[in-house]
Amino acid sequence: MYIWIKDEGLEAAIQEGRNRILDLAENKLASKIKEGDTTSLIFFLKTQGKARGYVEKTETVNQNTNVNTNIEVSTEEAKAIKKALDDKY
Repeated sequence: MYIWIKDEGLEAAIQEGRNRILDLAENKLASKIKEGDTTSLIFFLKTQGKARGYVEKTETVNQNTNVNTNIEVSTEEAKAIKKALDDKY
């Protein structure tokens, strides 16, 4: 199919059609924002306002206080872990 598109010179026409649809969607979004549509406002801020802090952050809290974070490893295991980390980083 892609060969046919290039051979017939339709690739530019298809891209132009996609750009027109994108323009239409952007204009519709702008209209909804002007109308005060909350969903549109949130979508725009999440996708375009990241530099100003409009991002969703997921906070993970460990509620299990019985987790042992101390792990004992043998000297050989410690050396293998160190080597693996050195190789990777």
